[in-house]
Amino acid sequence: MKVVALLSGGKDSCFNLMEAVANGHELVAVAGLLPEQGIDELDSFMFQTVGLNHLPLIAQSLRLPLYTRTITGTAVNVAGEYGDRKGVADSGGGTAGDETEDLWELLKEVKENHPDVQGVAVGAILSSYQRVRVEHVCARLGLTALAFLWQRNQASLLASMVSSGLTAVLIKVAGVGLDEHDLGKTLGQMQGKLTKLNSMYGLHICGEGGEYETLTLDCPLFHDRVQLDQLQPIITDSSPVAQVAHLRIVAASLVPKPNHIVPSPAEMRALLGRDEVEEYLDEEAEEVRDVVLEVRPEGGVASTSRVEVAMGKLEEAEMGVTVGRKGKWVAVGGVTGYNEVKSRKGKERAGFETLEEEVTECFWNLRETLLSLSPTPLPLTSISTISLFLSSMDLFPAVNAIYKTFFGTSPPTRACVAVPLPNGERVRLEAVAFDGEERERKALHVQSLSYWAPANIGPYSQSVIVGERTSLAGQIALIPSTLSLPTPSSFATETALSLKHVRSIVKALKEGTGGGWESEFVEGCIGWTNPSAPFSITTSSSHLPPTLFLAPSSLPKACLVEWQVSLHTGRSPNPIEPVYTDDDEDPEMKPPTWERVDAGTIGEWEEGVFEEGEARWGIGVWEGVGESTF
Repeated sequence: MKVVALLSGGKDSCFNLMEAVANGHELVAVAGLLPEQGIDELDSFMFQTVGLNHLPLIAQSLRLPLYTRTITGTAVNVAGEYGDRKGVADSGGGTAGDETEDLWELLKEVKENHPDVQGVAVGAILSSYQRVRVEHVCARLGLTALAFLWQRNQASLLASMVSSGLTAVLIKVAGVGLDEHDLGKTLGQMQGKLTKLNSMYGLHICGEGGEYETLTLDCPLFHDRVQLDQLQPIITDSSPVAQVAHLRIVAASLVPKPNHIVPSPAEMRALLGRDEVEEYLDEEAEEVRDVVLEVRPEGGVASTSRVEVAMGKLEEAEMGVTVGRKGKWVAVGGVTGYNEVKSRKGKERAGFETLEEEVTECFWNLRETLLSLSPTPLPLTSISTISLFLSSMDLFPAVNAIYKTFFGTSPPTRACVAVPLPNGERVRLEAVAFDGEERERKALHVQSLSYWAPANIGPYSQSVIVGERTSLAGQIALIPSTLSLPTPSSFATETALSLKHVRSIVKALKEGTGGGWESEFVEGCIGWTNPSAPFSITTSSSHLPPTLFLAPSSLPKACLVEWQVSLHTGRSPNPIEPVYTDDDEDPEMKPPTWERVDAGTIGEWEEGVFEEGEARWGIGVWEGVGESTF
């Protein structure tokens, strides 16, 4: 796609451009937000401003048009989320006066001048604050964020930058162990010191904690090298522990690189050390793939003992909304467009004139069911996860267009599959909601293309944490950088890659949003499998959670397997009771502990399989734990 580069001039935004080119994207413009004239550094939550006044030199070196805008807003909304969680029809844009709206105005101008632009390259590594706001602006403008540095290991990322031909120097320091003498040094010169400070004090090697900022002087995309002609060091805090200082660039110029040719995508992949085909499986995922292949070689048929159970079709009398409650959790099932809820009369079984009408009525019934709960009516925003059942996956684009109007920022997680629905229905919903404080809810909704996990460029989050329980959206084996399935089709590869996505999401949650877990454990797992795939799934885990295997009519993008996982953070949802010790009369606060039984103990796996038409589903129950294949 054609891409505008959102540049600060630092190492991250420039290296991300190299990754964008390696993935075949075309750079068409540069955009940057600048402080007012005469201001070196602005106290911004969103944007690097030191050295930005020399962004025109970088744009000139890239041979791309430059769009800039002066930052007039401030950090008005500093919450973890940006925007409104209500549906599109109920919510407006951003926050008036916030600096994020300067970015919206800037990118709107770019799109007006380049209507074929589809993507925005942004160099976010760990900052959810920055990523969330860029993605919010992109969603409003119909753009896709490209964040190929997101969640990368910082030590290996810095090493890749140094070896790629990118030259960047430190222009600001504000971290423990760094001082004015480090200003002007290159990343290569600083790599050893940064690594040492990381091991000693936990300093972020790539400066993600604000320890330092950089200015890129050269990279393979530049036709000219930036030369710093006159510098003035400025110390703003002389603390002996963590000095704060920056370089004022008084004068700079461009030095031509004779006969320089910008690398092609293939050449850039080689320069970055990537194969022609992106390596999307890590070592652990490769092990999972190999174990699956042992049980079921590609093209082979796996054997497993099954219990065949006859099951009749749902009768009309059995249809209807069901509501269950346990503590603060509420489960709503059987929601269709035909339900009669409150005073709104349900549609006759003759059907709806349009699919849009059926989907809208379905959500109306879900909303009215939640609002009718006693003693506390609940809004749609209380939902943590939704299961969306369609009569055919061909309906998905049209259904999704209506679905997304009911949710705004950080929507519920979701799994969507096709199943044989009765009585001419085309859509059915199930939902789980939480009757608790809004502050207890934390969501991870990454909409950027990256190497991390599939972007959710739609109305559902990768995960939602509420009441110490975490629901994950159904994960299929999409290659994160392209959102395409691996080729050739492979059940083993898809199993390994989709489970890798589960691990990546949990890791991001533990280290970022909702961090501080003691020892999480899986409470339940649904393994959706394509009807052509076997039920035999392999695991090397020493603790098998309750697992339900289902084979619907079809899965998204005709994939072979989808994993839907729910887990607990391992933290008690209740206040910790004080525990008195023999030596101290004061209460000692002790967190709860979760104990896992070692592998090797005797256990029993029971599996049942049910069939109805094209659909199959089964349940697996493990009593005891141990190294197992099932």
